Amino acid sequence: MLIEEANKTRALRGYPHKDWVYKGYGIFQYDLQFVKVDPDFFFEKQWYNFSTCLDRVMRELRTTWTRHGNLFEAIRAYNGSGRGAAVYAQNVVAYSGFAGETTGTMPA
Repeated sequence: MLIEEANKTRALRGYPHKDWVYKGYGIFQYDLQFVKVDPDFFFEKQWYNFSTCLDRVMRELRTTWTRHGNLFEAIRAYNGSGRGAAVYAQNVVAYSGFAGETTGTMPA
């Protein structure tokens, strides 16, 4: 069922069907690693509900923020490890200046 759903998304983007999937689900790409602790999200196709997706991403971001305590490290950790995640975090911090001042605090 999850592969079938992933192929719907692939078709929308003009990509061919695959018999496997390695990405997350929903607008914020809730990772498949959570299928063991949050099976309802996946098996009840809750990724179709924006509020549910927003709840999951905010939960993960709050956890990451609490663990790391600063904007750069929280963004880097949320996006993985290694150079790619660090470059991504640098870009987010740099571009956030265009949107306004960053407070360095996680919103409630």
